[in-house]
Amino acid sequence: MIEHAPIDKNIVVKAGAGTGKTFSMISRISFICHQASNANILDVKNEIAMLTFTTEAATNMKSRLKQAFMNYFVLTRNKKYLNMISGIENMRISTIHSFSNLVIKDTSLSLGIGVDFSTVSGSYNKQKIFDQYFNEYLKKKNEEEPIFFGSIPGSIYDFRKLLLQFADMLYNKGYDIKDATEDVFGKPIVEMPYMKEIIQEVIIETEKTYSDFLSENNSVNLSEYMLYLNKCVNDESFNKNLYQYKYIFIDEFQDVDDSQIEAFLAMQRKLNFKFFIVGDLKQSIYRFRGATMDAFNKMGCDGNEWQEYTLNINYRTDMRLLGKFSKLFNYMGEKKLIPYNEKKDKLIGAISNQLISVNELIEEYTYSKEEEIDIIYKMLFEKIKQRKVEIELNPNFTKLSVSEKTVAILVRTNYQISKILRQAKNQDDVFVESDSNGDLYRIQPSIDLCKLTAALSNPRNPIYLFDLLLSNNINIKFPVEKLINMEENEKLDYLIKCLNEFYQSVLNMCWNELVFEVQSKPVLMVLRKIYEASKPWKTYSSDETKQQYYRTNYDLIFEDLSKEGKYSYLTLESINESLHILINTGSEKTSRSVTDDGDYVRIVCTTVHKSKGLEYDTVIMPFTTDSIDKMRRNGLDITYVGGKVGYCFSVNGEAITNEYFYTNDEIKEIEMEESRILYVALTRAINKFVWFNKIDSSGNTWGKLLEEI
Repeated sequence: MIEHAPIDKNIVVKAGAGTGKTFSMISRISFICHQASNANILDVKNEIAMLTFTTEAATNMKSRLKQAFMNYFVLTRNKKYLNMISGIENMRISTIHSFSNLVIKDTSLSLGIGVDFSTVSGSYNKQKIFDQYFNEYLKKKNEEEPIFFGSIPGSIYDFRKLLLQFADMLYNKGYDIKDATEDVFGKPIVEMPYMKEIIQEVIIETEKTYSDFLSENNSVNLSEYMLYLNKCVNDESFNKNLYQYKYIFIDEFQDVDDSQIEAFLAMQRKLNFKFFIVGDLKQSIYRFRGATMDAFNKMGCDGNEWQEYTLNINYRTDMRLLGKFSKLFNYMGEKKLIPYNEKKDKLIGAISNQLISVNELIEEYTYSKEEEIDIIYKMLFEKIKQRKVEIELNPNFTKLSVSEKTVAILVRTNYQISKILRQAKNQDDVFVESDSNGDLYRIQPSIDLCKLTAALSNPRNPIYLFDLLLSNNINIKFPVEKLINMEENEKLDYLIKCLNEFYQSVLNMCWNELVFEVQSKPVLMVLRKIYEASKPWKTYSSDETKQQYYRTNYDLIFEDLSKEGKYSYLTLESINESLHILINTGSEKTSRSVTDDGDYVRIVCTTVHKSKGLEYDTVIMPFTTDSIDKMRRNGLDITYVGGKVGYCFSVNGEAITNEYFYTNDEIKEIEMEESRILYVALTRAINKFVWFNKIDSSGNTWGKLLEEI
């Protein structure tokens, strides 16, 4: 049993998908706490730490640990378990970055930053500094070579975006570009002889100036946390007496990067604690963030100080479905696409859903290139509706978990999500949720609010009043055709008359009175009053789930605006301007899903990366034709191997590389990672897997791999 493993050993658990890795970690901590005297544990909250990659995972771990000890108390009535619950509440269960923050603060003074430093995650100030250096460089080069702009790959705008990523991509790999010397980047390349100059004069100078800016403002950029953590741990002033850790648990270890491993090992050497790490290399899909397939080797897991365990009993997926998947996994293992050995890695199913026949477990829908545009979405939504009804007819429907009542459309990119969401708007009886990055200010609640603030800011502009009347804010019949032959002043009078009619009915106020109120009273209070009275969610949809989604995210936008009001005085004009900017230029803010336990079937669309760690009744993969063994068509790729930086600019399918970027090696790495992403996607399914196969597609794709099932 893993939880009863020797307490004097480092433990590594190779846990396959759905095998209960969270349970094993919780059981191990419970055992250590229960055997406190033998494990030399006197103070749970200070002697055990658990590190995860997401805040949600940390919250889940803490909740499940407290529940475990509560169960022990109910069974035994021993009050020591209540004390343990208190200890768990204060135990260090956090993300790696949050843990790093505490360590950095303990040693920050020796690094030249204050104890109360702030963390910066945005890039606005860095971009301003970059633009200054970049514009100066462009001006200089244009004077030297009038045709210089023609030698830049792609547009200046796109090239600038790629250069802005350069340093952060190296930070993700644990390398501080500020310390780089010229030889690290190799010789100038023929197609871009100026690139080394740009690295030295623009990118590195930007990082140095930005670092000075952060230091002056007592701040640390989130992207450099791991660099600072390593500096702290290896600094002479590192005070090991501040820490009492006996055991450190690390979840999803396959996703750690080299700098994190170095810091963990350095801390262990100084503090002499034991590790308990859990991971699965087959699910390593964050290479862009610095994760490598050597994580366990670099940690030294094959040494005598370590004891290895394997989990391969799957408690998630129907055993018959796993049997079909195993054919593909074995094939990918034989082709060296994933680290899979059938004897060691085969998932053994523990459940079976007899409501689904063997022939219904996997469904393949085929189409040709000519049919693609017309048929793929038609088939997708038909299948969603069909599966939705099947789940609702389950005799145990009310007892199903949220996951068992969820159908997931898994895709590779956010762009694919946006395509599906656009098509979903035309479906009356299918509501598709999404958690794609930065979608909050692209969904209907934000657009409706923006149309309201625009009209209130321009109360006599027919264009804005017309937009408001056609939005979900107004629920009246509006005969647009009457405007056709009107003069401008007649149009304005008519539009205001329509607004008066609506707002008199819901607020007992005319349009001019409403405009005066929003200008003379706290703006958020008035906007909330208008919202509650006009009920735009009812105009948006008659479907209760869609209404709840609308209201949930309208509230989130108000939360966002309220936070902004803490730092600056909010006016109607400032809110209107902010909304326009966020809608037109994008935002990192993500919308909220409707996550209650209501008795309905959820349809979600998300990327495979965001689905990791989750499970769904049905997984649908509509897009399986993208090549998995080619460099990206447009973008930047960075490698850091043996102290040398390799880089590749891809423009319209053409790759420009320096001498340290090995294209063939990178293509193989891409193919293997895409195969691991497919593995993650398949192992999210509980009962069914549906995929779409373009029969006349060519090349190496997910579809070609899926044909092996």
